[in-house]
Amino acid sequence: MAGAEYSLLRLIREIQSEFQITVCAPADGPFEKAITQLGIPFHHLSPLYPLQANHSQLSVLPAFADRCISNISQLSNSLEKPDIIHSNTTLVWDGAFLAAHWQIPHVWNLREILKRSASWSPLLSYENQLALMNQLSDLFVCVSSSLDDSLEGIVPASKRQVIHNGLDKTIEISSSTAREKLRESLRGKVSLDDGTRIILTVGNFIRDKGYDFLVETLSHLAQAKEYSKALNNTLFLWVGRHQEESQAIQKAIEEKQLQSLVCMPGHIDNFAQHMAACDLYILSSVSEAFPTVALEAILADIPVISRDNGGIRDIAAHGQVHILDNDSPECMSTAIGDYLMGKLTIPPLKEYPFSMKQMASHYTQAYHHSINHFSAQEQRSFLLESLKNLAEDLKPSLKLLIQERQNRISGWRSYWPRAMAKFKRALAKMR
Repeated sequence: MAGAEYSLLRLIREIQSEFQITVCAPADGPFEKAITQLGIPFHHLSPLYPLQANHSQLSVLPAFADRCISNISQLSNSLEKPDIIHSNTTLVWDGAFLAAHWQIPHVWNLREILKRSASWSPLLSYENQLALMNQLSDLFVCVSSSLDDSLEGIVPASKRQVIHNGLDKTIEISSSTAREKLRESLRGKVSLDDGTRIILTVGNFIRDKGYDFLVETLSHLAQAKEYSKALNNTLFLWVGRHQEESQAIQKAIEEKQLQSLVCMPGHIDNFAQHMAACDLYILSSVSEAFPTVALEAILADIPVISRDNGGIRDIAAHGQVHILDNDSPECMSTAIGDYLMGKLTIPPLKEYPFSMKQMASHYTQAYHHSINHFSAQEQRSFLLESLKNLAEDLKPSLKLLIQERQNRISGWRSYWPRAMAKFKRALAKMR
């Protein structure tokens, strides 16, 4: 499961005794299994990611409009009208349009700092996307202050609330036991001596996670004579699914002759159970709305060194985190080297205000407030009607697009500019 799915699952577990919940999602697998095990109804959506990275608006727009209307029709016919809809990601818009259709409150949970993402290539500009989301929502729940700040000037403060992701310590495990478990998971990939210091980073191998930054960091560390002794028995463990960046990162490690320092074992299930075996956590992400993995490290009593990537500031305010003064591999290598040599002291944890109980309480209050203060808004109906018109206008384009993909027939592009212009004129009337 992705981080957003884990966070939603944890929230549902906390509040299901107070609310009757139905989950609709464009995915199956572990998330659906976990939801159904809780006895909660799960409905499939047609996959619909209108603003996902690296999609061309030429190919996405027809399918977006058509599938969105199809999903709204399917859900409105199969579901009982709820009191409120919670959308858990900015990648899926069905919930917002369905709330407009039913004239009920809509809460949008923002979990991505889109403006800073290295992988984000939106269909609309960032400002226009937020303006459209603002028209469709009664409340934006931001998982960090940094994310909340990014809405300033577009979404009014009265419609924004910061609710941090929650995480509780579920198991007590000693560092020695955790090391034995980790040694077993890494068997055949790397050998761990009892005295090996493990510096951990967890994240799938995508650009946003900053593994290229880490390679440059290690290169500086390996070349710094003052840190050579500290690196003698140190392993950098990078845990995550091997995706688009894996080969490039592996090649860079080999070119810089860093193989003896780095282990990339791929994904390891339930890695939180192994965290206590590690000595330091490095958060290298370009952008993090709220890095829950840093909470996992803190709960395992591991100090964190991080780039200033947004959401980490809310966690660092409570201790056990050092944020770089300068966002450069040189600065990161100095921080790691100094920590290993005892020259950098990371402040201890002062308090831990990120419990699941606290998070659930904030969401419950937000839901009740949105329900009790909701009033139907005419512009949402107007927007939904505009989307329906867009879908109708693009039907010829969609048919030609399908034919083009099957038979390499060209010509469908002539339809979408007129339809898009019409849709943008409708949006302009709302702003």
